[in-house]
Amino acid sequence: MRKILILSIVLLIAIPAAYAVGGIGITPSRIEFEDLARGVEYEQSFNVLSGYEEEKTFELEIQGELKGWISFYDPDDMDKEIDSINVPSFSKSPVIMKLNVPETASNGNYLSELYVKITSEKKEKPQSVGFVIPTTIYVEITGEQKLNGEVKEIYGTDTETGQPFRVSVSFMNTGNVNAKPSIETKLYSEGIYIDEFVTDDTEVKAGKIDMIESDWDTTGRGVGNFTAEVKVYLDNKLLDEKNISFSIMKQGTFTAEGRILGVRDSKNIGLNKVLKTEIDFFNSGKIDFNARVSGEVYKDGELIETIKGEDSIVMVNQKVELLSYFKPEEYGEYEIRRWVSYAGHKSDIEPISFFLDEGMDSAMTQKSLPSKDDIASPIKGVVFLSVIVLILALIVIALGIYLKRK
Repeated sequence: MRKILILSIVLLIAIPAAYAVGGIGITPSRIEFEDLARGVEYEQSFNVLSGYEEEKTFELEIQGELKGWISFYDPDDMDKEIDSINVPSFSKSPVIMKLNVPETASNGNYLSELYVKITSEKKEKPQSVGFVIPTTIYVEITGEQKLNGEVKEIYGTDTETGQPFRVSVSFMNTGNVNAKPSIETKLYSEGIYIDEFVTDDTEVKAGKIDMIESDWDTTGRGVGNFTAEVKVYLDNKLLDEKNISFSIMKQGTFTAEGRILGVRDSKNIGLNKVLKTEIDFFNSGKIDFNARVSGEVYKDGELIETIKGEDSIVMVNQKVELLSYFKPEEYGEYEIRRWVSYAGHKSDIEPISFFLDEGMDSAMTQKSLPSKDDIASPIKGVVFLSVIVLILALIVIALGIYLKRK
């Protein structure tokens, strides 16, 4: 009985300490790729979770027979392969895993493990600590190519003269090879055929759902009521069809509406360092429009520069990333006032202020001041660990009572 209690106390001390040193997690705990064909690229996503009080960089590593087949990508930049990911405090970050099955791969089952570890911030001696319990990756290769698909939805909406009429098709690739569905649309005015168009260049990866959009140019068309006869084919097989009634209205009928979903500024602001701002902007209206970032830069209270980003087309119910850049070239106190301009409207963004002085490695910004969340972070960690200790203590007490009675 005494030995059990001593062992339990050791566990109570060790487990919370292990969490404090290596608060890392991966979800899901098992990643599966089943019924795969050779020579095809597949994708799945997973999340890296952090239990640390500050943002950490985590390295991603594959061990096992799939090591040369797997690569990682940030969902916001699918063109650049990564081997690490930044995760905010007490939060998670998504990662896209790509699996390329070689043409020479044999049929059968394959296993590997995904590890995540912390990258040390010390530049002179890079170290990695805090291995997480690995996530298992299971792959089944059958070698049989299956081209299948399912249409989830077909729809179109009214538009204005000079604006495109858009047919949207939600397509799910239920096979194990990439698929290119063909969307054929015929247009009628008062029952009379007037035009047609085909979209067949969108490739949907195996197991994925994509929204495929086809546009019809309404330039030169008058206002009125129309019908679109839409048919979706895959490998010459009709999957689904639908007739859509829509109207072309005069310009100015619809109101452009948009909203800002998020703003991200560069973290290290310094002299002659570019301050990059990324803005997620969503078109919540009923018509497409152009949007861009605009702004004014003030130094020591005086306007010194204006900001004008590039125009980006924002389609209905779509999100785009708008960018702006500024490089401070002199010491002083700065304030940048910014907004998104679109279709004669303006959405304001919270200004950013910072101070640059000689001898400073980076600027002091409003974001440098501790927030309520910053103050609460250690408390959240302590509460979490306290709950773990309490649960384990109850288990130990119950076990001790049980063994004593026995």
